[in-house]
Amino acid sequence: MYNMLTGIRIAVSRCQAKIKRPLTDQDFTARHKYSFDIVGNELTPSARYDFKFKDYAPWVFRELREDHFTLDPADYLLSLTSKYILSELTSPGKSGSFFYFSRDYRFIIKTIRHAEHKFLLRVLRQYWEHVKANPHTLLSRFYGLHRVKLPRGQKIHFVIMNNLFPPHKDIHESYDLKGSTIGRIVPPAKLQQNPRAVQKDLNWIDSKRVLELGPEKRALLTEQLRRDSEMLRDLGVMDYSLLVGLHWGNRGNRENVRGSTLRVFEPSVPPIRRKTTQTKDGRSPEAIAMRRIMRTTLDLPDSPSPSTQTIAPSTPAHSQRTRPHSGSKGASNANAGMNGNGNTQQAHPTFQNPPYPSHPLHQSQPPQPSHPPHPHHQPPSHAPSQQPHPTQDREHFLFYQDEGGLQATDDSNEEMDVIYYLGIIDILTPYGGLKKAEHFWKGLSADRHKISPVPPSEYADRFFGFMKAIMRGGEGGARFRAE
Repeated sequence: MYNMLTGIRIAVSRCQAKIKRPLTDQDFTARHKYSFDIVGNELTPSARYDFKFKDYAPWVFRELREDHFTLDPADYLLSLTSKYILSELTSPGKSGSFFYFSRDYRFIIKTIRHAEHKFLLRVLRQYWEHVKANPHTLLSRFYGLHRVKLPRGQKIHFVIMNNLFPPHKDIHESYDLKGSTIGRIVPPAKLQQNPRAVQKDLNWIDSKRVLELGPEKRALLTEQLRRDSEMLRDLGVMDYSLLVGLHWGNRGNRENVRGSTLRVFEPSVPPIRRKTTQTKDGRSPEAIAMRRIMRTTLDLPDSPSPSTQTIAPSTPAHSQRTRPHSGSKGASNANAGMNGNGNTQQAHPTFQNPPYPSHPLHQSQPPQPSHPPHPHHQPPSHAPSQQPHPTQDREHFLFYQDEGGLQATDDSNEEMDVIYYLGIIDILTPYGGLKKAEHFWKGLSADRHKISPVPPSEYADRFFGFMKAIMRGGEGGARFRAE
């Protein structure tokens, strides 16, 4: 983990130090290599190294971070390269990936398989084009793609991505929904042992859950899900899912969910066990490290202790950004303002394909409400001493502008007591030979249309149909249950 954080700090800083320029075709295939000794000093390529770091398509990911995901470069580096990070207390997931969180819980470092790494590089241009055309996409947000190589040849590929769940709200229930119902359930006995386990499609159906969204939010979410699923279908991807987190306002943060599921991980630097290695300018790494420590001690503030985790302060430009209001009828009036005609959208409006630039899903910032705020809404103070909001970087996006998520509303667009945190995850699995074999094998003993591994076209249609069905006004997810 120390190797990962050191490589991120050096590689991202190098790219950010250069003057911004338009992307070229070569940027999508670019690879920048770095060699380091055990204390994090960069070496010449021919020198004996303790680990190597490779940064993939750095200019593409820089543009994604800054221009499309509105991340502040300083905040990004500060969050990821502090003295400690957070890790899950649970074991690796089904895919074998490990998850680490930045100290402010905003970013995830996820290890991926080599096949997933190659696939992301192959579809990076299409992903970039989709994000550029759909600023409010629900797809996972990739901020960087990297690789660490150890001296004995072990290679670790990993991505840096967004954390859907907010740092300041407990997630009381979470679901991983695919539209498949064969084997898609967490047994009640397991839920009793671990009430925070991520539940699945049949759990959602059995508990009669519904996405409680008013007409405008429901129409916008449906349209964005359609666009994202069609993009994944065109890429030949399947096995993705909609991750849904629920925060109940009446339960608040009393349960301290993250305190019981995360632990502090502080990477330590192992002792040097070999002779001094010369760096590019001939100075020893020990001397350089000592100068670096002295500069850090004199010039930089101490990182917060694990017991007092805080959100990294953003730049002045970010701290003065006004947080949009999502009051009781704000969504309705906001959408009317987006259409430019002052009329409220119908429950199922007709979207142009491709839509006009004025369509809300093509605007990079959500519209402001055109009426006085809700009487119970407290407008944010912009005093200089106030800390930036924990989800400030999400407020430009339609589905993340309500405390970092999407506030439930009734048919009159009045706010309800739950906030949804939504996103499409696990989007790096193509329908290749292994998945085709899995489809054939599982289809021998179960309905081949209800199992998880199905061809991308069928998967996208089933996924989109299931998400429409579980929204208010839909026919429910019960019809997807296997007979």
